[in-house]
This record gives sequence, C-alpha cells and structure tokens, in this order.
Amino acid sequence: MTPCSPWPSACSPCAPWPGGRPPAQDPAEAAAEGGRGGYRAVFADRPYLLFLGSMVAATFVYGQSTATLPLHVTDAGFDNKVYGLLLGLNALLCVLIELPLTRHTERRTPRRVIAAGLLLLGLGMALTGAVQAVWLLALTVVVWTVAETVYTPIANAYPAEFSPAHLRGRYQGAEGIAHTLGGALGPAVGGLLYGISAPLHWVVCGAVAALGAGLALAAVPPARAPKSAAPAAEPAPAA
Repeated sequence: MTPCSPWPSACSPCAPWPGGRPPAQDPAEAAAEGGRGGYRAVFADRPYLLFLGSMVAATFVYGQSTATLPLHVTDAGFDNKVYGLLLGLNALLCVLIELPLTRHTERRTPRRVIAAGLLLLGLGMALTGAVQAVWLLALTVVVWTVAETVYTPIANAYPAEFSPAHLRGRYQGAEGIAHTLGGALGPAVGGLLYGISAPLHWVVCGAVAALGAGLALAAVPPARAPKSAAPAAEPAPAA
C-alpha cells in the first residue's frame, strides 16, 4: 500500500472536506435523529450508490498495481528488483506531489476531480499493457500515481457531502465496504483475465476506470440548505 492509495491510508487524515468542513450538528438534534436511519438509509441513497460504484471500480483498477503489474514486469523479462523500483517511484511521487496537487483540486467540484482522476488512472493502467521497456513502465507509473493523488483525498472526504450529520459514520463505513469489495475483486478477476489474455486485461482496466468516472460524475450530492439563524429576541418594553 502506498501513501496515497485509495484504501484508508496515510493520506486519509489530511484529506480536505470538499467545499469546506461540514457544520457541526446541534447535540440535541443529533440525539433526536440518532435512532433514525442506519445502513438501510445509506443504501437507499441512489446518488451515493453511484459514488460507491465508482470507488469499487477505482480500487479494482488500482489493485492491479500489486496484483497483475508484477506479472507483467516478469513477463517482460525483468526480476522483482525492477518491480520494487516501480513501487518505490510510486511512493516517492505520492510524497512529493500529493499535498501541492490537493491545494488545487480541493477548490474544484469534487465529482469532476474524482472523475478526472479515474480517467487518468485508467489511461495509466491501460498503457501498461502496451509497453515493456523499463522507462516506459516507469512513465505509466507516473501517470497512475498522479491519478491517485488527484482523486484519493477528495474521494475520501466526499461522503460528507451526501450524509446527514447523524449518519456520517455509516456513510464513511459504506465507502470502506466499497473499497473492500473492489480490493477483493481486483486480484481475483484481474488475475483471471490476465491469465486468459494480458492485452485484454489492461484494456478492461481502462474500461472499468472509465465506467467509474461516469458513475462519479453522476453522483450528485443533495443540496443542503444552511440552517437559518434563530430569530433575535424582541426587546422588552420600557417601563
């Protein structure tokens, strides 16, 4: 796992809240709402399900960096040392560019940033199947590393845009389930596809990432009206 993996990781604590940190809920209101909802409410939120689908796709594709990329490196005639250097390049780039990039992406529309990152992720992974020289493999690593530094911090904070305050933890938990599902499918399905046809496998990775980008674009959070301020007390009449 690298510092900016889509799995919960070292980048998660520094993820920005898209559009600013959501306002704190009044304790009395939170207590009143605490018994309502749950995961049933989360999975009835159709726009959020689209976002979760995009995260399954993202983790499926990103998982190929540890599932089938080492197979591709070996098939190209290189040993594990080359693969280790490629992962080292990924980690180094995450450390160098994640925070500077996030300062720019946090000012943009979150779903568009996520979609752009997934398209770039798909491009980097799809190009992997077309190259075998070490420097070209390193170039594809640069492409999908930039992609993950673009979408991961924003995606980690995006559930707060959908969730009512009393269900925020449930929404974050559902995102974790999506990453777990993508992480399970990635090595299993990816390895099967790679065994059938390596070129087809990398093309499918690009297509899955493009599908995830489309889902992210369609995942529009609800507009939440700001809570109106309490009316000022009328002055007491003069004696």
